[in-house]
Amino acid sequence: MKFDYRKFMNEVVDWIEAQEVAAQRFGFGSEQYFDWVFKTSGQLCDKYENHPFALRQMRMVYEHIDEAAKQMNQRSDAHEQY
Repeated sequence: MKFDYRKFMNEVVDWIEAQEVAAQRFGFGSEQYFDWVFKTSGQLCDKYENHPFALRQMRMVYEHIDEAAKQMNQRSDAHEQY
């Protein structure tokens, strides 16, 4: 299968929009939210036969989400100290 970069990237955009809905539904950074992230990002990679580009792209998206969740938790922890 020839990797269709345009199709994949359009699906990444759709996935990002869906993860925003999941964040609202489950609570950003919650265990349920991250379960959704892992499951659906894995499904997207599987759809593209775990092509190296797909794996790297979704890893980058995950790292961005993980970093944002960590920063949110740090801010939350700082507020609780007061």
